[in-house]
Amino acid sequence: REPKMREIWRLSAIVNGRLGRMGEMALTQAEYELLGGENIAARTLANRAIGQLPAGSPGWLRAQDIRAEARQRIKDK
Repeated sequence: REPKMREIWRLSAIVNGRLGRMGEMALTQAEYELLGGENIAARTLANRAIGQLPAGSPGWLRAQDIRAEARQRIKDK
């Protein structure tokens, strides 16, 4: 509901990790880093999520979006 609240993404990453959902954890960490302007970390975590989530799933597609956005931000600097 509040996608721009960075702390929610951090807490979500912790929950996903504790539940053993590593793909979702990487995705939520990527969201967290992207919101914080940590573009290299966001790209790395998005790549990790892409490798762990089912191809074509909503999370996998979002990870693709995060990776593209982070790449663009890195390029623009």
